[in-house]
Amino acid sequence: MEQVTPAQLAQTAAMAESRGAARLKAKQLQLQPGASRSTTRAGVAETVKRGVEATSQTAHWAALEALWAVGSLLGGLVVSAINLVLGYWAQHYQLHSQLRGKSTVGGVYATDGVTPPGKGVEASLFAAQYGPAPEETLDTLLCEDRERAAQNPAVLYAHGGGWIAANSACLMHSVTPLARAGYDVYSIDYPLAPRHRFPAPLVSTLRALAWMRMHEHHDEVLLMGDSAGGNLVTVAAAIVKNRNLLEELAQESGALELLRLDFPEIVGVSSIYGIMDQDHWMQDLDTISWIENKVTQFCVAFAFRMYRSSEGRFQNRFTLLDMLDHVDELPPFQLLCGDRDILVNSNRRAFKELTRRKFPVEIEEHIGARHCYFGFPPAWSSDESAKQCLQTMLRFFKAETDRFHSRQVPGEIVARKVRPLGVPTVRKSPHPHRWYRRESDEEYVAKFFERHAHHYKQE
Repeated sequence: MEQVTPAQLAQTAAMAESRGAARLKAKQLQLQPGASRSTTRAGVAETVKRGVEATSQTAHWAALEALWAVGSLLGGLVVSAINLVLGYWAQHYQLHSQLRGKSTVGGVYATDGVTPPGKGVEASLFAAQYGPAPEETLDTLLCEDRERAAQNPAVLYAHGGGWIAANSACLMHSVTPLARAGYDVYSIDYPLAPRHRFPAPLVSTLRALAWMRMHEHHDEVLLMGDSAGGNLVTVAAAIVKNRNLLEELAQESGALELLRLDFPEIVGVSSIYGIMDQDHWMQDLDTISWIENKVTQFCVAFAFRMYRSSEGRFQNRFTLLDMLDHVDELPPFQLLCGDRDILVNSNRRAFKELTRRKFPVEIEEHIGARHCYFGFPPAWSSDESAKQCLQTMLRFFKAETDRFHSRQVPGEIVARKVRPLGVPTVRKSPHPHRWYRRESDEEYVAKFFERHAHHYKQE
């Protein structure tokens, strides 16, 4: 018998191992050793197809990112140009033209119908600097009736502009009626994105609140803001009322001085078409066209992209609903919005969530109104949504001030039955103009959502 050498044994073992690996690979490809050529070709074709789909999807996302990069660059240049113009023009325009009723652009009257818009108001631009950043300045609109103003809380107003544009002066005319109604208004400027991303504007809002108590001796304040400003005042109220959130924000932002600040009591918060969450504004509205939906959604998405923290500070929880699970106390909230505003679904969602958690809240929708209907000069609009918004806000401020001074507990009234509030000049929506407030009757709240399921969809 022929003797087998060690080299032959190693060669035989290697061949057996090779055959085993081939069979295993065939099983993984679901191809038996005796499979036909057509089956093999089908497997290869499927693999190629999946590879092409993956490559196509990757290319799709890369193209979107490239478009976003280009859009962000162009949008940033446009916003910078707008802010440059507003920075030099708005202050002069307000003091010497709009507030004096000499403007051919913004009209000669205010939202409350008073001519000129600055009547009965002592307006001061750059009245003070409330924080260390150069952008942390404020304008004041003081009621000329000092005795009347002393009986009311002061109002902190945060302007809108998507956190990236505008300033206090260019929207000053919209809050002069508050000063005429007996409230001293402190209209703040804050650092803008993308140079100053979240949480910088929020930290500035908190500093302004503490400054009002420390330097102006206001122990009670009302908060008001529109759009991004509505977002800032609602989140600031939640931070002030919940120490755990304040401590976390101070650590994440590096602004440890926030822990040593003494904040005034927040009597109430009015948010006008504020940004309340990060996703419900993506839902299309049936009250506006498809193209208007997409354009406004792109604008909001652009603002979000510019505002979000690149380092993920505070887990980018920059809306009220982002932190609501960690909130134990809130002041009374008022949410105002137009039914043609892309942010109306965000406000509806906030109303539902605050209602479910038994926080005091009311919402009012203005039929036919789009975004910025309150901040724009009234001469630019033919309907009365801004006037109705103002009336409702003043009623809310007075009611919450009276409740606070009488030490009534907010939240005992959790809903108010639906009432018509007046008919705007332009009304195309089939839904009547209504306003809502919560009531302690749980059954009524359930029936409310059932009746208005087309507006408020429960999960």
